[in-house]
Amino acid sequence: MLRTHRRKIIGDITSRKTRTLLVTLSVFVGVLGVVVLITLGELITRQLEKDLNPREMAMLRIYLDQPVGRRADNDAVLQLLRSRPGVTNVEGQAVFGFQWKLPEDAEFRNGQMYAYSEPFGSIDLEPVRLVRGRYPTPNTGEAAIEIRMAQKYGIRLGNTITAQRNGFGTAELKVVGLIFQPYLYVGSTENTESVYLAYSDAQNILRFTGFSSIYVRFTDFATARERSSEFRRVISNLTPYSIAFYLLDNPQKNAFIVGARQFSQVLTILALVAMVVANFLVTNVINTVVAEQRQQIGAMKAIGATRADILIIYLGLALAYGVMGTIPGVLAGLPIGRAVAVKAAPIANTLLEDTTPPLIAVTVGLGMGLVVPVLAALVPVLSGSRVTILEAMTDRGIRSTYGKGLLAALIARSPLPGTLEHAVNNILRHKSRLMLTLLTLTLATASFMGMYAVFNRLNGVITDIRAELSLDFSVDTARLSVFSVMQSLLSEEPISEIQPGVAVEVTVNDPVEAAETAEEPPASEAAPHIFVTAIDPTANARDITLIQGTGWQEDPTRSGVVITEEIADRFDKSVGDEITLSSAENTRTYPIIGIAEYPLQTAFMPSDELAAFIGTLRDAPEPNAYWREVTVANGDARLADSSNSDTVWAVGIDERVGRFLAPSFSVDQPGVIISRDLADALGVAEGDTLTLRAASDSLIGALLDTPKTTYPILRVADIDPAQISFILRQAPEGALDAADVRLIALHWTALADLVHEDYREFTPRTFRVDLADPFDPRLFARPVPVYADQVDFADRVADTILSLGVVMSFASLLMALVGGIGLFTLTSMSVHERQREIGVMRSVGATSGVIIRQFLTEGIVLGLGAWLFALPISYFLSRLLLASVPFNEVIRFEYTLRAPVLGLAGMLIITVLATLYPAIRASQKTVAEILRYQ
Repeated sequence: MLRTHRRKIIGDITSRKTRTLLVTLSVFVGVLGVVVLITLGELITRQLEKDLNPREMAMLRIYLDQPVGRRADNDAVLQLLRSRPGVTNVEGQAVFGFQWKLPEDAEFRNGQMYAYSEPFGSIDLEPVRLVRGRYPTPNTGEAAIEIRMAQKYGIRLGNTITAQRNGFGTAELKVVGLIFQPYLYVGSTENTESVYLAYSDAQNILRFTGFSSIYVRFTDFATARERSSEFRRVISNLTPYSIAFYLLDNPQKNAFIVGARQFSQVLTILALVAMVVANFLVTNVINTVVAEQRQQIGAMKAIGATRADILIIYLGLALAYGVMGTIPGVLAGLPIGRAVAVKAAPIANTLLEDTTPPLIAVTVGLGMGLVVPVLAALVPVLSGSRVTILEAMTDRGIRSTYGKGLLAALIARSPLPGTLEHAVNNILRHKSRLMLTLLTLTLATASFMGMYAVFNRLNGVITDIRAELSLDFSVDTARLSVFSVMQSLLSEEPISEIQPGVAVEVTVNDPVEAAETAEEPPASEAAPHIFVTAIDPTANARDITLIQGTGWQEDPTRSGVVITEEIADRFDKSVGDEITLSSAENTRTYPIIGIAEYPLQTAFMPSDELAAFIGTLRDAPEPNAYWREVTVANGDARLADSSNSDTVWAVGIDERVGRFLAPSFSVDQPGVIISRDLADALGVAEGDTLTLRAASDSLIGALLDTPKTTYPILRVADIDPAQISFILRQAPEGALDAADVRLIALHWTALADLVHEDYREFTPRTFRVDLADPFDPRLFARPVPVYADQVDFADRVADTILSLGVVMSFASLLMALVGGIGLFTLTSMSVHERQREIGVMRSVGATSGVIIRQFLTEGIVLGLGAWLFALPISYFLSRLLLASVPFNEVIRFEYTLRAPVLGLAGMLIITVLATLYPAIRASQKTVAEILRYQ
């Protein structure tokens, strides 16, 4: 008997190959979605739970402003904080932005440098994990890098990277370890630019004065909440630090793990919904098969088949559909889900180590693919098994009640066109099939519109992420590359003579070194520069710690230079060697009489000797501190306020500041940037031109008929005096009115040309050094803590949100595909079972176009009905999905009207595509073919 059952099932599968293919495809798509989405969620959640140990997490994270002045005594600070009641551990981090490059690179990149109060390997609070190699040893020029950075740039153990020092000079760092940082540091990027150093080495390069953050763990989270306020007061009142902001977090409710679990659950729900929708098609197909084979069921019962036999045959058919769709769905879903998880893992700040397929994905995929089709077919099969022999033999395919009843009467009396009325009657002919088909399309359409509404909202957040997350605007000085803007930039007043503490840039012009280098060295290496600082050998020599040689200790009148270790290593020099230096006027060779340990990369020379070597110091424009008054000369742009003259302050800026203010700023195509107040007073806007000349009351204006120069207005900047003072320096008194900021900015060379000042004769790059305290804020840019880099952090948040939106879009397209396959299958079956009707239409003269329009109309009517039912469901679904997204507390819910519009358009496209081919097939049938079939 089982053999008979099997032959019957195989016969039904092979007799209608197109239907079998479509039903199998629907199950395959559903199982594929289940396995992919569950695998994605489970792999990432499993890895995060492994990476993030609640016992290692800080309960209180305090982000600090740098102490002003000398370095903080961090050991004393940590000892004080660790003694507070309820505290079990306190550790400090120094995480700052810096610039780095590979040896072969021409430009520096922005990165993040991490250092810790504890030695590597002894960090207890949110420690890094060593992947390969070893941790860097202090004071050896060694570093470890994030493994994602190594993968991105192809860096291997033993390679070197070049770090830009704060001040001037560079440091070569040898990569000895690859590290993975599973814990997110506020403000960090995706860790593809992260370098890890011992605290002393990092401080020596960046010259920060203390920690950027302090992590604290208490006996429990209740104690943390209770003691947090008092602990923060201790920091503010008893340490040199001030608090920028703080975060109090319960390690047992870590946002990443909770968010990953929550989103994994949402993905699972979406996958299950897709699978259920796919199996509605199985229900409809089995229902149709049973209806088509009522006479076969009667015949089987007539020869002795029982209800159990009928159940086995048709439930076995549903199981066969499930097996054919489930096996390839699981086999394809596991590698696809793994690949997607590997790509998505960095967004969740993790790297997948264990990519073993999660058992739950396999179990749910097999269970849903095999069990759900059988359950979906149970109701129509039970109904079919109750058919009696008499009912089966007397069935003519249409019920006696067809065309009767209230609904039929309303349709008959409605003023609908004939084609539409016929379509509605055909749709209502099989009410159970109609309900299942309508439910399938409704869920698919509601899912598509709901997820699109969420994706659209997330895109809106990405468009203006700073506003959505209430991030304040911050200027990252590292982006302005203050390291390379040194010409008198850091002096409060021009330097007119060489005195002790004045540093001057000179060129190293050593013929011996040149002969040993490559035949055609790069231009950047052909004329290397160093700074030489003037000292008084009798008064300042004690400020320099010599590690080799005697310098001027024995003879203050001795001629020669003392160089630092960095310069000695850079040029392979030692005590007793000579070094050839060139200034604008002289080239001389000096003996090296000492090597010193000093925080600045500089050489030292007696002030009188350095003054004789350098020659004349000429004044020159100082970029970003170069102010001159100019006159607006074009007649159609006069100042609107008649109480003011046409004279306006102009400032000469360098290219970096110019591009910071206006991305289109270029030295090759000069233009101006003006303040909003000046633009309003002149009645001009971006894209207009401005004609300028030197102020008429200047000496130049008195002696010459000063020419005019016209510049395009590149940008109208909304900027206030506080922001101006942050970017520009040495503004003349009265130049900036807080209530009416009138300012023009242009490249300093263009301003010098405009006012006829010769900028071709540069003064040597000079600045002042406090020899006793070289950590002068004028010499060192204030290091920018990573937490302050809100732009990069906002981009990271945007990437995370966008990735979630992409996953939702995939799920919505999956739903749409399942709905389209279902409608296509049902339309194909409808064409097959309505051949008699098509034959009648043909016999009374219906053309192919009429038949095509009839089936298209039925599909469109069904799609429109599903769209109407889907509208309210999609609204509530979008609210539910948005609640599962990270950062949802700062994202306002909005249901965009584009969702229903696109849903309607998509529904019409799907219904037309799903019904067009079956409609064309129906239109091609002839009366002869139909009569032979019958």
